[in-house]
Amino acid sequence: MPGGTVIDSEPVGDWIRILRVGRPPGFEFEAGQYARISCGGSRSRKFSIASAPNDSQLEFCIGLNPEGEVTPCLFSLGPGSQVGVAADASGSFRLEERATHHVMVATATGVAPIRSMLRSALHARSSSRFTILHGASRLADLPYRAELEELAATHPTVSYVPTVSRPQEASNRGWAGATGRVEALLEAHLGELTGARTCVYACGNPGMIANVRSLAEARNLRVRTESFG
Repeated sequence: MPGGTVIDSEPVGDWIRILRVGRPPGFEFEAGQYARISCGGSRSRKFSIASAPNDSQLEFCIGLNPEGEVTPCLFSLGPGSQVGVAADASGSFRLEERATHHVMVATATGVAPIRSMLRSALHARSSSRFTILHGASRLADLPYRAELEELAATHPTVSYVPTVSRPQEASNRGWAGATGRVEALLEAHLGELTGARTCVYACGNPGMIANVRSLAEARNLRVRTESFG
């Protein structure tokens, strides 16, 4: 498996890292796809690419599985370390070209391919609307929140709504934003959506995805999903 050099590893809360890797020569991908990554000779595992195709480096938003083989190794890496990166990207979780309103629902690290699609679309000066609904138990488990809030503040076509499902926890003290599961945010937005030009995307835990699919399909909305176990 070809190699990539770690540029930076940024902690996000206790169990998430944003891993930035030098882009191997010739590596191409479409926004929303994933790459297979290996570490220290481990088996490869797929990780959605959080950076956009026009970015010079690859970025991965990784949640720790303490009992796994790959993520503990990736969490231990620092700048200059090597990781294996498969030569080709894969996956069909990509923007629906016919849609002009993209409603994107994510839990925690599931925002990674959504960030890629958004950054790519803004780089291409797309006129489409993007509504991003992002949920987690704690504020610390919402990677890219500051960046997405800034993009929403500077681009009238972008809306970003984060929510925490456990507002009573001490780590969420002072939070005045949305609370509850991210599927509830989608329900609140359904009244303004029409099927002709809208596509709903869901990426994250399987339970959330099943709920989003049910809600969207009940209104005849197109749905695209990517599941994280």
